Amino acid sequence: MYPAGWWDELTVAFVFQRRYGWYVLQGYIPTMVTIVISWISFYLGPRAIPARTMLGVNSLLAMTFQFGNIIRNLPRVSYVKAIDVWMLSGMLFIFLSLLELAVVGFMSRNEGLPPKVKKRKRQEEDDEGFSWKSMQTSPHLELRQFWVDKRVNSLRNDSGVPPVEDYAPMELEQPYQNISKRREKQKWFSGLRKKWRALKDLRPETVDFYSAIFFPTAYMLFNISYWSFYLTSLSEYFDEDVNLEQP
Repeated sequence: MYPAGWWDELTVAFVFQRRYGWYVLQGYIPTMVTIVISWISFYLGPRAIPARTMLGVNSLLAMTFQFGNIIRNLPRVSYVKAIDVWMLSGMLFIFLSLLELAVVGFMSRNEGLPPKVKKRKRQEEDDEGFSWKSMQTSPHLELRQFWVDKRVNSLRNDSGVPPVEDYAPMELEQPYQNISKRREKQKWFSGLRKKWRALKDLRPETVDFYSAIFFPTAYMLFNISYWSFYLTSLSEYFDEDVNLEQP
C-alpha cells in the first residue's frame, strides 16, 4: 500500500551454493595426507631423532604453506570459517606430534652414554635420595633435640622460669602446627618424587606405541565431530531456503 494506491510487489531470493570440489582436492585431502605423514615418526624408533625432527618440521611447514595458499583465494572476513577450524586443528595435531618427539628425545638422552656414566648418574641420584631420607628420619637429630630441651628446662628451673611442660597448651600449639605443616609438605614432595620415579621407568618405545594409537583415534573423532557439525548446519540452512521459496 502506497499513498498513490495498491502496487504489486515481487520478492526474489537468490541462493548461492559453493562448489566443494576445489576445496576438497586442494585443501582437505592434502592436509589429511600431511597429518598422516607426521605420524610416521612414531614408527621410526627413539634413536632416529634427526629423521623424526625433519619429518615433523617439514609437515608443519607444508601445512602452513597450504593454509596460506587457501586463505589467499578466500575473502578477508572477521569471523571464523570452517576451513580455518580445519587447518588450525591440523597444525595443532602436527605440533603435538613434535611435542611427543621432544618427550621421547628427553627420555632417551642417556642411551648413547657408556655404562659407567649411567651407573655414576644413578648412584648420584640414589645418594641424593638417601641423604634426603636420612635428613628426615635421623636419630641423631632427635637425640640432639632431646638434650637441647633438657638443657633449656634445667636453665629455666635454675632461673625460676617454669619448664616447657608447665606452659599452657596454647603456647605450645604453634610449634606443633608448624611441625604438622612441614610433615604435610614432606608427604606431598615424597608423592611427587614417587610419580617422577614412575615416569622415569617409562620407556620411549611405550610412549611411541601409545601415541601411534592416540593420535589417529583423536583425529578420527575430530573428523566425525567436524563433518557432522558443518554438514548438519548446511543442510538446515538449505532446508530453510527451500521453505522460503515455496509460496
